[in-house]
Amino acid sequence: MTDLEKMAIEHACAQLQIRFHICIDTFQHDKILDMFAPDGTWDQVLMGMLRGHKDIKGYLDKKYTGPVTKHVNTNNAIDVIDENHAKGLCYYTYYHAEPGTPIPCPLNGPAAVGQYDDTFVRTPQGWKFASRSPRNHFQVDFSKFSIVRK
Repeated sequence: MTDLEKMAIEHACAQLQIRFHICIDTFQHDKILDMFAPDGTWDQVLMGMLRGHKDIKGYLDKKYTGPVTKHVNTNNAIDVIDENHAKGLCYYTYYHAEPGTPIPCPLNGPAAVGQYDDTFVRTPQGWKFASRSPRNHFQVDFSKFSIVRK
């Protein structure tokens, strides 16, 4: 593998990490599903392990679109394993305001700060998440948040 090929893989995987957070914050759930390999997993902080497109779609279909959310994505680090596999991490800072909060929302600090540990796989459609596993290092009490529709 050439340095240019390695850089292209790193870029593609880091873009997945960045675009994932943009799509989560703008409720573009159809695009999120397409970011995962068909058998990909997402260890969703509040819902547990989601396995494959069916589980991921089931969660996204129930996900509430009322809150104002912003994820600040930083420190994207990608390690290329081979031409078809990579792993990486990125840090996130998550801000949340309940539905109906006027914009600009009052800033009381982030709701969570943590990191995603990711694995990536090249598919015929391009690079996808094979797995996403977040770890909140700091967080508020999420039980008061509107995340999933009842």
